Amino acid sequence: MPPTLAPGCKCLSLYSLAAPSVRPRDRRDLPATLQPETIARLALLDESPLATLALTPDWRCAYANAALAAMLGRPLSGLVGLPAGELFSDSTGTPFEAACRFAMEEGVRTTAEAVVTPPGRWFEVTAFPVEGGIGVLLADITARKAHEEAQQAEAAQEARQQVIEAERARRLMDLRESQKRESLGVLAGGIAHDFNNLLVAILGNASIALADLETVHPARAAIEDVEKAAHRAADLTRQLLAYAGRGHFVTEKLDLGAQVQEITATLRAALSPKATLRLEFGRDLPAIEGDATQVRQVVMNLLTNASDALGEAGGVITVRMDSRIVSGGLAGAPTLADGTYVCLEITDTGHGMDAATKARIFEPFFTTKFTWRGLGLAAAKGILEGHGGAITVRSEPNDGATFTVYFPALAEQAPVAAPPLVMRKTPPGTVVLVVDDEPLVRRAARTMLERQGVEVLEAADGEQALAVYQQNRDRVRAVLLDLAMPRMDGQETLKRLRASPSSVPVLLMSGYDEDNVTGGELGRGAAGFLQKPFRAADLAKGLERVLAS
Repeated sequence: MPPTLAPGCKCLSLYSLAAPSVRPRDRRDLPATLQPETIARLALLDESPLATLALTPDWRCAYANAALAAMLGRPLSGLVGLPAGELFSDSTGTPFEAACRFAMEEGVRTTAEAVVTPPGRWFEVTAFPVEGGIGVLLADITARKAHEEAQQAEAAQEARQQVIEAERARRLMDLRESQKRESLGVLAGGIAHDFNNLLVAILGNASIALADLETVHPARAAIEDVEKAAHRAADLTRQLLAYAGRGHFVTEKLDLGAQVQEITATLRAALSPKATLRLEFGRDLPAIEGDATQVRQVVMNLLTNASDALGEAGGVITVRMDSRIVSGGLAGAPTLADGTYVCLEITDTGHGMDAATKARIFEPFFTTKFTWRGLGLAAAKGILEGHGGAITVRSEPNDGATFTVYFPALAEQAPVAAPPLVMRKTPPGTVVLVVDDEPLVRRAARTMLERQGVEVLEAADGEQALAVYQQNRDRVRAVLLDLAMPRMDGQETLKRLRASPSSVPVLLMSGYDEDNVTGGELGRGAAGFLQKPFRAADLAKGLERVLAS
Protein backbone atom coordinates (compact mmCIF):
# COMPACT_ATOMS: atom_id res chain seq x y z
CA MET A 1 0.00 0.00 0.00
CA PRO A 2 1.27 3.57 -0.70
CA PRO A 3 2.04 5.70 2.34
CA THR A 4 -0.78 7.86 3.75
CA LEU A 5 -0.81 11.02 5.80
CA ALA A 6 -0.51 10.97 9.55
CA PRO A 7 -3.76 10.73 11.57
CA GLY A 8 -5.34 14.14 12.15
CA CYS A 9 -3.63 15.83 9.19
CA LYS A 10 -5.93 18.36 7.47
CA CYS A 11 -4.30 17.83 4.06
CA LEU A 12 -5.77 15.57 1.40
CA SER A 13 -3.91 12.57 0.00
CA LEU A 14 -2.08 13.31 -3.23
CA TYR A 15 -3.52 10.10 -4.62
CA SER A 16 -6.89 11.77 -4.81
CA LEU A 17 -5.37 14.10 -7.42
CA ALA A 18 -4.49 11.31 -9.80
CA ALA A 19 -6.21 11.29 -13.18
CA PRO A 20 -7.63 7.76 -13.59
CA SER A 21 -8.78 8.52 -17.11
CA VAL A 22 -5.26 9.19 -18.35
CA ARG A 23 -3.89 6.22 -20.32
CA PRO A 24 -0.27 5.72 -21.44
CA ARG A 25 -1.13 6.24 -25.11
CA ASP A 26 -2.76 9.60 -24.29
CA ARG A 27 0.22 11.07 -22.38
CA ARG A 28 1.91 12.31 -25.58
CA ASP A 29 -0.87 14.87 -25.88
CA LEU A 30 -0.50 16.30 -22.33
CA PRO A 31 0.66 19.93 -22.09
CA ALA A 32 4.15 20.71 -20.74
CA THR A 33 2.65 22.35 -17.65
CA LEU A 34 0.05 21.14 -15.18
CA GLN A 35 -3.50 22.24 -15.52
CA PRO A 36 -4.57 25.08 -13.17
CA GLU A 37 -7.17 22.82 -11.61
CA THR A 38 -4.48 20.26 -10.74
CA ILE A 39 -2.22 22.88 -9.19
CA ALA A 40 -5.15 24.23 -7.16
CA ARG A 41 -5.84 20.80 -5.76
CA LEU A 42 -2.13 20.26 -5.07
CA ALA A 43 -2.18 23.38 -2.92
CA LEU A 44 -4.24 21.41 -0.43
CA LEU A 45 -1.02 19.45 0.37
CA ASP A 46 1.03 22.49 1.27
CA GLU A 47 1.04 21.55 4.96
CA SER A 48 1.51 17.81 4.45
CA PRO A 49 4.39 16.37 6.56
CA LEU A 50 5.36 14.22 3.56
CA ALA A 51 7.59 15.79 0.91
CA THR A 52 5.47 16.23 -2.22
CA LEU A 53 6.20 17.51 -5.71
CA ALA A 54 4.76 17.37 -9.18
CA LEU A 55 6.77 17.07 -12.40
CA THR A 56 5.80 17.98 -15.95
CA PRO A 57 6.61 15.75 -18.96
CA ASP A 58 9.75 17.84 -19.58
CA TRP A 59 10.89 17.00 -16.02
CA ARG A 60 10.43 20.41 -14.42
CA CYS A 61 8.97 21.02 -11.00
CA ALA A 62 5.40 22.33 -11.26
CA TYR A 63 4.56 22.05 -7.56
CA ALA A 64 6.43 21.62 -4.27
CA ASN A 65 5.29 21.77 -0.67
CA ALA A 66 7.02 23.06 2.45
CA ALA A 67 8.03 19.57 3.53
CA LEU A 68 9.98 19.12 0.28
CA ALA A 69 11.67 22.51 0.70
CA ALA A 70 12.69 21.57 4.23
CA MET A 71 13.98 18.20 3.02
CA LEU A 72 16.09 19.83 0.32
CA GLY A 73 17.16 22.73 2.56
CA ARG A 74 16.12 25.30 -0.01
CA PRO A 75 13.52 28.11 -0.11
CA LEU A 76 10.12 26.95 -1.25
CA SER A 77 9.72 29.94 -3.58
CA GLY A 78 12.69 28.89 -5.68
CA LEU A 79 11.68 25.31 -6.37
CA VAL A 80 8.86 25.64 -8.92
CA GLY A 81 10.20 25.69 -12.48
CA LEU A 82 13.55 24.06 -11.69
CA PRO A 83 14.58 20.94 -13.62
CA ALA A 84 14.40 17.75 -11.59
CA GLY A 85 18.16 17.32 -12.03
CA GLU A 86 18.77 20.54 -10.08
CA LEU A 87 16.49 19.45 -7.27
CA PHE A 88 18.03 16.01 -6.80
CA SER A 89 21.69 15.20 -7.44
CA ASP A 90 23.10 11.82 -8.39
CA SER A 91 19.66 10.48 -9.31
CA THR A 92 20.53 9.23 -12.80
CA GLY A 93 20.09 5.48 -13.06
CA THR A 94 18.68 5.16 -9.53
CA PRO A 95 15.40 3.48 -8.48
CA PHE A 96 14.11 7.03 -7.80
CA GLU A 97 14.54 8.04 -11.46
CA ALA A 98 13.23 4.67 -12.70
CA ALA A 99 9.99 4.98 -10.69
CA CYS A 100 9.36 8.53 -11.91
CA ARG A 101 10.13 7.66 -15.53
CA PHE A 102 7.90 4.57 -15.50
CA ALA A 103 4.98 6.53 -14.06
CA MET A 104 5.49 9.33 -16.62
CA GLU A 105 5.82 7.07 -19.65
CA GLU A 106 3.41 4.29 -18.76
CA GLY A 107 0.87 6.15 -16.66
CA VAL A 108 1.08 3.54 -13.91
CA ARG A 109 1.60 4.17 -10.21
CA THR A 110 5.02 2.88 -9.17
CA THR A 111 6.70 2.47 -5.80
CA ALA A 112 10.40 2.07 -5.10
CA GLU A 113 12.87 2.44 -2.25
CA ALA A 114 15.85 4.68 -2.93
CA VAL A 115 18.42 6.96 -1.35
CA VAL A 116 17.43 10.51 -2.34
CA THR A 117 20.09 13.25 -2.34
CA PRO A 118 19.75 15.68 -0.82
CA PRO A 119 19.32 14.87 2.01
CA GLY A 120 21.03 11.46 1.42
CA ARG A 121 18.43 9.45 3.29
CA TRP A 122 16.26 6.46 2.44
CA PHE A 123 12.78 7.24 1.06
CA GLU A 124 9.87 5.25 -0.22
CA VAL A 125 9.24 6.94 -3.57
CA THR A 126 5.71 6.72 -4.96
CA ALA A 127 5.21 8.20 -8.44
CA PHE A 128 1.76 8.29 -10.03
CA PRO A 129 0.08 10.02 -12.95
CA VAL A 130 -1.85 13.29 -12.58
CA GLU A 131 -3.32 15.51 -15.29
CA GLY A 132 -0.38 17.10 -17.09
CA GLY A 133 2.43 15.12 -15.40
CA ILE A 134 3.17 13.00 -12.36
CA GLY A 135 2.98 13.42 -8.65
CA VAL A 136 5.81 12.22 -6.43
CA LEU A 137 5.42 11.38 -2.76
CA LEU A 138 8.54 10.90 -0.60
CA ALA A 139 8.16 9.07 2.73
CA ASP A 140 11.30 8.98 4.89
CA ILE A 141 12.06 5.34 5.75
CA THR A 142 15.65 5.82 6.95
CA ALA A 143 14.83 4.61 10.45
CA ARG A 144 13.10 1.54 9.09
CA LYS A 145 15.99 0.76 6.74
CA ALA A 146 18.46 1.19 9.59
CA HIS A 147 16.42 -1.25 11.63
CA GLU A 148 16.34 -3.73 8.73
CA GLU A 149 20.07 -3.38 8.16
CA ALA A 150 20.65 -3.91 11.87
CA GLN A 151 18.51 -7.04 11.72
CA GLN A 152 20.42 -8.24 8.65
CA ALA A 153 23.74 -7.54 10.34
CA GLU A 154 22.53 -9.38 13.43
CA ALA A 155 21.43 -12.32 11.29
CA ALA A 156 24.77 -12.33 9.47
CA GLN A 157 26.60 -12.17 12.78
CA GLU A 158 24.48 -15.03 14.09
CA ALA A 159 25.27 -17.07 10.96
CA ARG A 160 28.98 -16.33 11.38
CA GLN A 161 28.74 -17.33 15.03
CA GLN A 162 27.07 -20.58 14.05
CA VAL A 163 29.91 -21.29 11.62
CA ILE A 164 32.43 -20.47 14.35
CA GLU A 165 30.63 -22.70 16.84
CA ALA A 166 30.46 -25.53 14.31
CA GLU A 167 34.18 -25.17 13.61
CA ARG A 168 34.89 -25.05 17.34
CA ALA A 169 32.83 -28.20 17.86
CA ARG A 170 34.68 -29.92 15.01
CA ARG A 171 38.06 -28.95 16.46
CA LEU A 172 36.96 -30.10 19.90
CA MET A 173 35.92 -33.44 18.42
CA ASP A 174 39.27 -33.69 16.63
CA LEU A 175 41.06 -32.85 19.88
CA ARG A 176 39.12 -35.51 21.76
CA GLU A 177 39.85 -38.03 19.02
CA SER A 178 43.54 -37.09 19.16
CA GLN A 179 43.57 -37.43 22.94
CA LYS A 180 41.84 -40.80 22.66
CA ARG A 181 44.42 -41.94 20.13
CA GLU A 182 47.21 -40.67 22.35
CA SER A 183 45.79 -42.49 25.37
CA LEU A 184 45.51 -45.68 23.36
CA GLY A 185 49.06 -45.16 22.20
CA VAL A 186 50.22 -45.03 25.80
CA LEU A 187 48.18 -48.15 26.53
CA ALA A 188 49.64 -49.89 23.49
CA GLY A 189 53.14 -48.95 24.60
CA GLY A 190 52.55 -50.42 28.04
CA ILE A 191 51.17 -53.60 26.49
CA ALA A 192 54.13 -53.78 24.12
CA HIS A 193 56.64 -53.56 26.96
CA ASP A 194 55.04 -55.79 29.59
CA PHE A 195 53.16 -58.25 27.41
CA ASN A 196 55.97 -58.68 24.90
CA ASN A 197 58.46 -59.38 27.68
CA LEU A 198 56.25 -62.29 28.73
CA LEU A 199 55.91 -63.40 25.12
CA VAL A 200 59.70 -63.42 24.68
CA ALA A 201 59.93 -66.04 27.42
CA ILE A 202 56.92 -68.01 26.09
CA LEU A 203 57.90 -67.94 22.41
CA GLY A 204 61.62 -68.30 23.01
CA ASN A 205 61.33 -71.25 25.35
CA ALA A 206 58.74 -72.88 23.11
CA SER A 207 61.10 -72.67 20.13
CA ILE A 208 63.92 -74.14 22.27
CA ALA A 209 61.70 -76.97 23.47
CA LEU A 210 60.63 -77.79 19.93
CA ALA A 211 64.28 -77.94 18.89
CA ASP A 212 64.95 -80.48 21.66
CA LEU A 213 61.87 -82.65 21.14
CA GLU A 214 61.78 -85.48 18.66
CA THR A 215 59.21 -85.31 15.90
CA VAL A 216 57.13 -88.11 17.45
CA HIS A 217 57.38 -86.87 21.02
CA PRO A 218 53.91 -86.79 22.73
CA ALA A 219 54.47 -83.26 24.06
CA ARG A 220 55.44 -81.77 20.70
CA ALA A 221 51.86 -80.99 19.60
CA ALA A 222 51.18 -79.16 22.87
CA ILE A 223 54.37 -77.07 22.54
CA GLU A 224 53.49 -76.22 18.94
CA ASP A 225 50.08 -74.99 20.15
CA VAL A 226 51.87 -72.82 22.73
CA GLU A 227 54.04 -71.32 19.99
CA LYS A 228 51.01 -70.65 17.75
CA ALA A 229 49.15 -68.97 20.64
CA ALA A 230 52.20 -66.80 21.36
CA HIS A 231 52.33 -65.72 17.70
CA ARG A 232 48.65 -64.79 17.79
CA ALA A 233 49.19 -62.79 20.96
CA ALA A 234 52.12 -61.01 19.31
CA ASP A 235 49.93 -60.21 16.28
CA LEU A 236 47.30 -58.69 18.58
CA THR A 237 49.94 -56.50 20.22
CA ARG A 238 51.28 -55.40 16.82
CA GLN A 239 47.77 -54.43 15.69
CA LEU A 240 47.33 -52.28 18.78
CA LEU A 241 50.67 -50.61 18.09
CA ALA A 242 49.73 -50.15 14.45
CA TYR A 243 46.43 -48.49 15.40
CA ALA A 244 48.30 -46.07 17.64
CA GLY A 245 50.75 -45.34 14.80
CA ARG A 246 53.62 -46.76 16.84
CA GLY A 247 54.18 -50.09 15.14
CA HIS A 248 57.73 -50.98 14.17
CA PHE A 249 58.30 -50.52 10.44
CA VAL A 250 61.17 -52.01 8.48
CA THR A 251 60.75 -49.98 5.30
CA GLU A 252 61.97 -50.87 1.85
CA LYS A 253 61.00 -50.14 -1.73
CA LEU A 254 57.99 -52.26 -2.59
CA ASP A 255 55.91 -53.15 -5.62
CA LEU A 256 52.42 -52.78 -4.15
CA GLY A 257 50.90 -54.71 -7.06
CA ALA A 258 53.13 -57.71 -6.35
CA GLN A 259 52.21 -57.58 -2.68
CA VAL A 260 48.49 -57.47 -3.49
CA GLN A 261 48.73 -60.33 -6.01
CA GLU A 262 50.58 -62.45 -3.45
CA ILE A 263 47.95 -61.81 -0.77
CA THR A 264 44.97 -62.39 -3.08
CA ALA A 265 46.46 -65.68 -4.24
CA THR A 266 46.96 -66.74 -0.64
CA LEU A 267 43.52 -65.62 0.55
CA ARG A 268 41.37 -66.97 -2.29
CA ALA A 269 40.71 -70.17 -0.40
CA ALA A 270 39.89 -68.27 2.81
CA LEU A 271 37.42 -65.87 1.16
CA SER A 272 33.73 -66.63 0.87
CA PRO A 273 33.17 -69.38 -1.73
CA LYS A 274 30.35 -67.22 -3.11
CA ALA A 275 32.68 -64.25 -3.69
CA THR A 276 33.94 -63.42 -7.18
CA LEU A 277 37.35 -61.70 -7.06
CA ARG A 278 38.27 -59.26 -9.83
CA LEU A 279 41.70 -57.61 -10.20
CA GLU A 280 42.12 -54.38 -12.19
CA PHE A 281 45.68 -53.06 -11.96
CA GLY A 282 47.11 -50.04 -13.73
CA ARG A 283 50.38 -50.33 -15.65
CA ASP A 284 53.83 -48.97 -14.77
CA LEU A 285 52.81 -47.91 -11.29
CA PRO A 286 55.54 -46.31 -9.16
CA ALA A 287 57.03 -48.06 -6.17
CA ILE A 288 56.17 -47.27 -2.56
CA GLU A 289 58.32 -47.30 0.55
CA GLY A 290 56.82 -49.44 3.25
CA ASP A 291 57.00 -52.36 5.62
CA ALA A 292 56.05 -55.44 3.59
CA THR A 293 54.50 -57.20 6.58
CA GLN A 294 52.38 -54.20 7.52
CA VAL A 295 51.31 -53.58 3.91
CA ARG A 296 50.21 -57.18 3.58
CA GLN A 297 48.31 -56.82 6.87
CA VAL A 298 46.34 -53.88 5.43
CA VAL A 299 45.45 -55.77 2.25
CA MET A 300 44.49 -58.89 4.19
CA ASN A 301 42.26 -56.94 6.59
CA LEU A 302 40.43 -55.16 3.77
CA LEU A 303 39.92 -58.29 1.68
CA THR A 304 38.65 -60.24 4.68
CA ASN A 305 36.33 -57.37 5.59
CA ALA A 306 34.96 -57.26 2.01
CA SER A 307 34.37 -61.03 2.00
CA ASP A 308 32.48 -60.87 5.29
CA ALA A 309 30.35 -57.98 3.99
CA LEU A 310 29.02 -60.19 1.16
CA GLY A 311 27.44 -62.60 3.63
CA GLU A 312 25.57 -65.69 2.51
CA ALA A 313 24.27 -64.01 -0.64
CA GLY A 314 27.77 -63.70 -2.12
CA GLY A 315 28.79 -61.05 -4.62
CA VAL A 316 31.80 -59.41 -6.25
CA ILE A 317 35.00 -58.05 -4.71
CA THR A 318 36.88 -55.74 -7.08
CA VAL A 319 40.51 -54.82 -6.37
CA ARG A 320 41.81 -51.83 -8.35
CA MET A 321 45.18 -50.12 -8.35
CA ASP A 322 46.24 -46.83 -9.90
CA SER A 323 48.22 -43.69 -9.14
CA ARG A 324 46.57 -40.42 -8.20
CA ILE A 325 47.65 -36.86 -7.49
CA VAL A 326 46.26 -35.43 -4.25
CA SER A 327 46.00 -31.69 -3.70
CA GLY A 328 44.29 -30.00 -0.78
CA GLY A 329 43.64 -33.18 1.20
CA LEU A 330 40.81 -35.68 0.89
CA ALA A 331 37.34 -36.09 2.32
CA GLY A 332 38.02 -38.19 5.38
CA ALA A 333 41.74 -37.32 5.31
CA PRO A 334 41.92 -33.51 5.11
CA THR A 335 45.53 -33.32 6.32
CA LEU A 336 46.96 -35.72 3.72
CA ALA A 337 50.01 -34.08 2.16
CA ASP A 338 49.91 -33.03 -1.49
CA GLY A 339 51.67 -35.38 -3.87
CA THR A 340 51.41 -38.55 -5.93
CA TYR A 341 50.02 -41.70 -4.31
CA VAL A 342 49.69 -45.33 -5.30
CA CYS A 343 46.08 -46.18 -4.53
CA LEU A 344 44.53 -49.54 -3.74
CA GLU A 345 40.74 -49.61 -3.97
CA ILE A 346 38.74 -52.60 -2.70
CA THR A 347 35.01 -52.59 -3.51
CA ASP A 348 32.39 -55.11 -2.42
CA THR A 349 28.76 -55.51 -3.42
CA GLY A 350 27.66 -56.34 0.13
CA HIS A 351 25.09 -54.83 2.44
CA GLY A 352 26.93 -51.51 2.90
CA MET A 353 26.96 -49.26 5.97
CA ASP A 354 24.83 -46.48 7.37
CA ALA A 355 26.26 -43.13 8.49
CA ALA A 356 26.47 -44.16 12.16
CA THR A 357 28.55 -47.24 11.31
CA LYS A 358 30.84 -45.30 8.96
CA ALA A 359 31.49 -42.74 11.70
CA ARG A 360 32.89 -45.46 13.98
CA ILE A 361 34.33 -47.92 11.48
CA PHE A 362 37.97 -47.08 12.30
CA GLU A 363 37.57 -47.09 16.08
CA PRO A 364 39.46 -49.87 17.88
CA PHE A 365 37.27 -52.71 19.18
CA PHE A 366 34.25 -51.44 17.22
CA THR A 367 32.82 -54.26 15.14
CA THR A 368 29.54 -55.37 13.63
CA LYS A 369 30.67 -59.01 13.82
CA PHE A 370 29.83 -60.92 16.98
CA THR A 371 33.04 -62.95 17.26
CA TRP A 372 35.62 -60.40 16.04
CA ARG A 373 37.90 -58.09 18.01
CA GLY A 374 37.28 -55.03 15.84
CA LEU A 375 40.96 -54.22 15.31
CA GLY A 376 41.35 -54.88 11.57
CA LEU A 377 40.32 -51.50 10.15
CA ALA A 378 41.70 -49.59 13.13
CA ALA A 379 45.07 -51.28 12.61
CA ALA A 380 44.92 -50.57 8.86
CA LYS A 381 44.33 -46.87 9.55
CA GLY A 382 47.26 -46.74 11.97
CA ILE A 383 49.57 -48.55 9.55
CA LEU A 384 48.71 -46.17 6.71
CA GLU A 385 49.19 -43.09 8.88
CA GLY A 386 52.54 -44.50 9.96
CA HIS A 387 53.48 -44.76 6.27
CA GLY A 388 52.36 -41.19 5.56
CA GLY A 389 49.23 -42.37 3.77
CA ALA A 390 45.50 -42.51 4.44
CA ILE A 391 42.38 -44.65 4.13
CA THR A 392 38.90 -43.49 3.12
CA VAL A 393 35.55 -45.25 2.84
CA ARG A 394 32.45 -44.74 0.69
CA SER A 395 29.34 -46.73 1.50
CA GLU A 396 25.57 -46.56 1.63
CA PRO A 397 23.10 -49.12 3.02
CA ASN A 398 22.44 -51.94 0.53
CA ASP A 399 24.97 -50.43 -1.89
CA GLY A 400 28.25 -52.06 -0.91
CA ALA A 401 31.40 -50.33 0.28
CA THR A 402 34.63 -49.03 -1.22
CA PHE A 403 37.80 -48.68 0.84
CA THR A 404 40.62 -46.69 -0.76
CA VAL A 405 44.13 -46.66 0.67
CA TYR A 406 46.80 -44.14 -0.30
CA PHE A 407 50.54 -44.91 -0.14
CA PRO A 408 53.02 -42.12 -0.99
CA ALA A 409 54.61 -42.95 -4.34
CA LEU A 410 58.34 -42.99 -5.00
CA ALA A 411 59.80 -41.61 -8.21
CA GLU A 412 61.35 -44.97 -9.10
CA GLN A 413 59.67 -48.01 -10.57
CA ALA A 414 59.01 -50.99 -8.31
CA PRO A 415 62.29 -52.71 -7.38
CA VAL A 416 63.45 -56.21 -8.13
CA ALA A 417 63.40 -58.45 -5.06
CA ALA A 418 66.72 -58.55 -3.18
CA PRO A 419 68.50 -61.88 -2.77
CA PRO A 420 67.97 -63.66 0.57
CA LEU A 421 70.38 -63.04 3.43
CA VAL A 422 73.23 -65.54 3.62
CA MET A 423 73.28 -66.92 7.19
CA ARG A 424 76.65 -67.10 8.96
CA LYS A 425 77.60 -69.24 11.91
CA THR A 426 78.33 -67.48 15.18
CA PRO A 427 82.12 -67.38 15.66
CA PRO A 428 83.34 -69.57 18.53
CA GLY A 429 84.12 -67.78 21.77
CA THR A 430 81.61 -64.99 21.11
CA VAL A 431 80.53 -63.14 24.28
CA VAL A 432 77.24 -61.17 24.30
CA LEU A 433 76.00 -58.88 27.08
CA VAL A 434 72.19 -59.17 27.53
CA VAL A 435 70.64 -56.09 29.19
CA ASP A 436 66.95 -56.23 30.24
CA ASP A 437 65.08 -55.48 33.46
CA GLU A 438 62.83 -58.54 33.06
CA PRO A 439 64.46 -61.76 34.38
CA LEU A 440 62.28 -63.92 32.11
CA VAL A 441 63.63 -62.13 29.04
CA ARG A 442 67.26 -62.41 30.19
CA ARG A 443 66.85 -66.09 30.96
CA ALA A 444 65.14 -66.85 27.63
CA ALA A 445 67.77 -64.89 25.67
CA ARG A 446 70.57 -66.63 27.56
CA THR A 447 69.16 -70.05 26.72
CA MET A 448 68.71 -69.16 23.03
CA LEU A 449 72.24 -67.74 22.73
CA GLU A 450 73.92 -70.53 24.63
CA ARG A 451 72.32 -73.01 22.23
CA GLN A 452 74.34 -71.22 19.53
CA GLY A 453 77.57 -71.56 21.49
CA VAL A 454 77.54 -67.94 22.72
CA GLU A 455 78.77 -67.01 26.19
CA VAL A 456 76.24 -64.70 27.88
CA LEU A 457 76.73 -61.95 30.44
CA GLU A 458 73.65 -60.37 32.06
CA ALA A 459 72.68 -56.93 33.41
CA ALA A 460 69.31 -55.77 34.81
CA ASP A 461 69.63 -52.05 33.91
CA GLY A 462 71.89 -49.55 32.20
CA GLU A 463 74.13 -48.78 35.15
CA GLN A 464 74.83 -52.45 35.79
CA ALA A 465 75.38 -52.98 32.06
CA LEU A 466 78.07 -50.28 31.91
CA ALA A 467 79.82 -51.80 34.91
CA VAL A 468 79.76 -55.32 33.44
CA TYR A 469 80.93 -54.02 30.07
CA GLN A 470 83.86 -52.09 31.59
CA GLN A 471 85.01 -55.26 33.33
CA ASN A 472 84.73 -57.35 30.14
CA ARG A 473 85.13 -54.87 27.28
CA ASP A 474 87.98 -56.84 25.74
CA ARG A 475 85.72 -59.91 25.52
CA VAL A 476 82.21 -58.57 24.74
CA ARG A 477 81.55 -58.77 21.00
CA ALA A 478 77.96 -57.43 21.07
CA VAL A 479 75.31 -56.02 23.42
CA LEU A 480 71.63 -57.03 23.31
CA LEU A 481 70.00 -53.94 24.85
CA ASP A 482 66.39 -53.32 25.95
CA LEU A 483 65.12 -49.75 25.51
CA ALA A 484 62.71 -49.36 28.42
CA MET A 485 64.40 -49.99 31.79
CA PRO A 486 64.45 -48.37 35.26
CA ARG A 487 67.35 -46.25 36.59
CA MET A 488 69.16 -45.86 33.25
CA ASP A 489 67.17 -46.62 30.10
CA GLY A 490 68.41 -48.06 26.82
CA GLN A 491 68.92 -44.73 25.05
CA GLU A 492 71.23 -43.36 27.72
CA THR A 493 73.06 -46.68 27.97
CA LEU A 494 73.60 -46.64 24.20
CA LYS A 495 75.09 -43.14 24.42
CA ARG A 496 77.49 -44.22 27.15
CA LEU A 497 78.56 -47.32 25.22
CA ARG A 498 79.19 -45.25 22.10
CA ALA A 499 81.28 -42.83 24.14
CA SER A 500 83.53 -45.61 25.47
CA PRO A 501 87.01 -45.98 23.92
CA SER A 502 86.28 -49.43 22.49
CA SER A 503 83.28 -49.50 20.16
CA VAL A 504 80.90 -52.42 20.53
CA PRO A 505 77.93 -53.17 18.23
CA VAL A 506 74.55 -52.82 19.95
CA LEU A 507 71.38 -54.73 19.00
CA LEU A 508 68.37 -52.83 20.36
CA MET A 509 65.26 -54.79 21.35
CA SER A 510 61.80 -53.55 22.30
CA GLY A 511 58.08 -53.92 21.77
CA TYR A 512 57.96 -50.20 20.94
CA ASP A 513 58.47 -48.67 17.50
CA GLU A 514 62.19 -48.06 17.12
CA ASP A 515 61.78 -44.79 15.19
CA ASN A 516 59.42 -43.20 17.72
CA VAL A 517 61.23 -44.40 20.85
CA THR A 518 64.84 -43.80 19.93
CA GLY A 519 64.38 -40.81 17.66
CA GLY A 520 66.57 -42.38 14.98
CA GLU A 521 69.28 -43.85 17.22
CA LEU A 522 69.37 -46.95 15.00
CA GLY A 523 70.97 -44.93 12.24
CA ARG A 524 73.31 -43.05 14.55
CA GLY A 525 75.08 -45.80 16.45
CA ALA A 526 73.03 -48.93 17.02
CA ALA A 527 73.82 -51.79 14.68
CA GLY A 528 70.33 -53.31 14.55
CA PHE A 529 66.86 -53.62 16.00
CA LEU A 530 65.05 -56.73 17.25
CA GLN A 531 61.29 -56.61 17.64
CA LYS A 532 59.86 -58.30 20.73
CA PRO A 533 58.69 -61.01 21.00
CA PHE A 534 61.27 -63.04 19.08
CA ARG A 535 62.15 -66.67 18.52
CA ALA A 536 65.58 -68.25 18.75
CA ALA A 537 65.93 -68.02 14.94
CA ASP A 538 65.09 -64.29 15.00
CA LEU A 539 67.72 -63.64 17.67
CA ALA A 540 70.31 -65.68 15.80
CA LYS A 541 69.68 -63.76 12.57
CA GLY A 542 69.82 -60.39 14.34
CA LEU A 543 73.06 -61.28 16.11
CA GLU A 544 74.67 -62.44 12.87
CA ARG A 545 73.80 -59.12 11.20
CA VAL A 546 75.23 -57.17 14.11
CA LEU A 547 78.47 -59.14 14.17
CA ALA A 548 78.77 -58.81 10.39
CA SER A 549 78.44 -55.03 10.69
